[in-house]
Amino acid sequence: MDTYNAHSPFTIRLELLKLAQSIENDRVWVQRNKQEQEFQMVREQADRKGWDTIPDFPDFEVVTYEDVVRVAEELNKFVSNKG
Repeated sequence: MDTYNAHSPFTIRLELLKLAQSIENDRVWVQRNKQEQEFQMVREQADRKGWDTIPDFPDFEVVTYEDVVRVAEELNKFVSNKG
C-alpha cells in the first residue's frame, strides 16, 4: 500500500514544479494584460486620429516546459540553501 509522504523528494519536487508553473502563468498573464492595455490605447488613438492602419494585435508569450523547470530549479536552490 502506497502512502503519501509530504516530505519525500518526489513530492517536494512535484510541489516545486506546481509552484513554478503558477509563478510563470502569473508572469505571462501580467504581461498579456499589459500588452492588451497598450494595444487598446493604440487602437483608441488610431480611431481618434483617423489612421488608415492599426498595428496588428501582439503575439503573446507562452509558458514553456523550460521556463517552468528553470523557475523550479531556482526555487529548489533557495529551498535547499542551508545558510
